[in-house]
Amino acid sequence: MSKTKPPISEQKKRQEALSSLPPSARNNLSPEEVEIFLHGDVWPEELCQKLSEFIFPLEDEKLCKDKE
Repeated sequence: MSKTKPPISEQKKRQEALSSLPPSARNNLSPEEVEIFLHGDVWPEELCQKLSEFIFPLEDEKLCKDKE
């Protein structure tokens, strides 16, 4: 997994996105998955599956491993 610190504006967007998830989805994430959600360049398949009904990546964005 590639992990670099996103720019401040990206971090804020990711934090807002995490906060906007329903509590049931947020509470289903492990601390490691929250860290990946906030800072990861590419998400593992399991995280993508957990959040598949809540995320809509841009067509050119490669967030999930299987989209590469």
